[in-house]
Amino acid sequence: MIRNYFLAFIRNLKRDLSFVAINIGGLALGMACCVIMGLYLIHELGYDRHYAGHENIYRVVGAREIEDSSVSARVHYTFGPNLIRDFNEVKTQVSFTPVGYSMYHSADVSLSWDNVYTADANVFDVFRHAIIAGDPAAALLRPGTIAVSESFANAYFAEGQALGKVLRGTDGDYEVTLVFANQPDTTHLKYDVLQAKPPAAADEVYAIDMGKGEAVLTDTGYTYVVMPEGYESDAFDSISKRYFERYLSVASDRSDISIRYYLEPLRDVHYFSHAENDLPQGSLFSLLLYGALALIVLLVACANYINLATARFPLRRKEASVRKIMGASKRAIVTQFLGESVFFALLAFPLALLIVALMQEHLPLHELLGSVLPLAALLTPPWLGVMLAFALVVGVLSGLYPAYCLMRVSVINTRSETTSGSQTKNVRESLILLQLVVSISVIACTLLMYRQMHFLEEIPRGFDSANRIVVPVKGPAYIDRMGVLLTELGQYSAVASVAYSEGMPGHVTKEVSNSLESEVGRARRLMTARERIQGDYLQTLGIELTAGRAFSAEDYAVVDYDGSPDRKVLVNESLVRAMDWREPLGKKIGTYFVIGVVGDFRFQGLDKPVMPLVIQMDKPRWDRNTPDELAAQIRYLIVNLNGDTQAALDVLRTVWTRIYPELPFSF
Repeated sequence: MIRNYFLAFIRNLKRDLSFVAINIGGLALGMACCVIMGLYLIHELGYDRHYAGHENIYRVVGAREIEDSSVSARVHYTFGPNLIRDFNEVKTQVSFTPVGYSMYHSADVSLSWDNVYTADANVFDVFRHAIIAGDPAAALLRPGTIAVSESFANAYFAEGQALGKVLRGTDGDYEVTLVFANQPDTTHLKYDVLQAKPPAAADEVYAIDMGKGEAVLTDTGYTYVVMPEGYESDAFDSISKRYFERYLSVASDRSDISIRYYLEPLRDVHYFSHAENDLPQGSLFSLLLYGALALIVLLVACANYINLATARFPLRRKEASVRKIMGASKRAIVTQFLGESVFFALLAFPLALLIVALMQEHLPLHELLGSVLPLAALLTPPWLGVMLAFALVVGVLSGLYPAYCLMRVSVINTRSETTSGSQTKNVRESLILLQLVVSISVIACTLLMYRQMHFLEEIPRGFDSANRIVVPVKGPAYIDRMGVLLTELGQYSAVASVAYSEGMPGHVTKEVSNSLESEVGRARRLMTARERIQGDYLQTLGIELTAGRAFSAEDYAVVDYDGSPDRKVLVNESLVRAMDWREPLGKKIGTYFVIGVVGDFRFQGLDKPVMPLVIQMDKPRWDRNTPDELAAQIRYLIVNLNGDTQAALDVLRTVWTRIYPELPFSF
């Protein structure tokens, strides 16, 4: 019987080769689209699953409640050690403190790196990497040691020669004690350099001293814990409550802040976390959209097959009638015509894989979608079985309706055939309409996305970026010289204005809890962004001053100290609206007085409303920082170029070399 079906199928193939080519090509394109999207989705949904024991690793996030609740991806640096000391349920912990932009220099190479953290010495016990050189158990035990990625090591040294070498950083010398393999793309916490934590004794003294105030409530780094196998994350609420009462209740009462801690499974951090102050996250909506688009394309391919199959009904109806007269059952009719569609799908399947291979070879899919799993990853028996089952399902979906219609062909009542033909025509017209709607929608969405990208490029950000350059300066010793740098640069006509800030322009990330004076004189808590500046910050970035005045040279000259009666800040319009201030000038924020209001400018991305912002004068007091925080101190010199760019750069390079002879100039 199978032989007869096969011979009949071959005869039909020979009868209309164009019909065969269009069907196989359409199904192949639909399946290729699904495979490409499948490769992308499998890759994206595999975040952090490459770590051994990832099922038992969790990130701790803190939910802060003032007037509005907010969840922070960072917690205080003492949180993890306190957990290990007091709660037996926690097997181990590791914390990462962002260091940010850092420069490392060898004899002939000077490069800057963004993905730099300090980490606990047991980091490689929790997050197991492929080790290229060095002992992971001892790599970060001593201050002044670093573990680096393979790409970092190759940037400075010949292959296999990085171990034991010393690099000069912005805050001291560092010995390379470990080289680990580059992290996979599917890692939410990416780093090229891990620095050893500063000595714990200094941190403990700081914790005892600052534990009387709000410092223990600040967010400093990312903390991960390893819990027992099968641990229910909801049970962590009990630990959170006990921790709060033991360590935070006094400071919380003084600051009117409540914090609860929660666990996020490691595998869910990238796509399912809703925390702020976080690392770049993926969009779950985008994944769903990509998956839906792939299915729509596949349905269009199936609809195309159905349209072509129903268009040939006059010829196939006669064939079905003859077979019924010869004694074929309805089941045999369905089996034959459904088998044809399945066979078409099976023929289209290897063609779809070929199309995918060619697309990955010749098209910039990484630029269009980001990282995509290579096709070779699916060429294994389990995945080939899944894809073969997928092809069978496509074949069944494509052939089900044509087989059903041909099964109902009557060899006696011709009227029923006319009715059936009319029904088939209606279905075919509906499917053609569906195909047209999908095609027009795709074209419309493409044009909309183009317009949206153009809109994002043109939307006002509230500050000017043209003809500005930024020079990062890291380390307290170098930051202390920046006042002299500003003064000297301001003497040259090639420089229109100059300033520096704690945050990268357009990327303010510091968030703090402030006590603000309300319109009726009462204190009110509000989470605000914070920026610290020196120099002509508003003029340099072209930020509008809408009320009051900016900081003056006299303001910067006043020594800042706790309880000073002359502490001044600027605020943005969003803060004024949030506080319902009719007259913001003179209002108190903690021990500071508002002297000016600036127009809103974007510093958190276009997908969020502009957050309330407080701008302070930068007058560092390094004695109040932990060694960890000192290592992370960074400022950004902002220079507004006037006229000839090359002349301005020559001036800047000359002044820089005079003030920082030990640092290479990099902007």
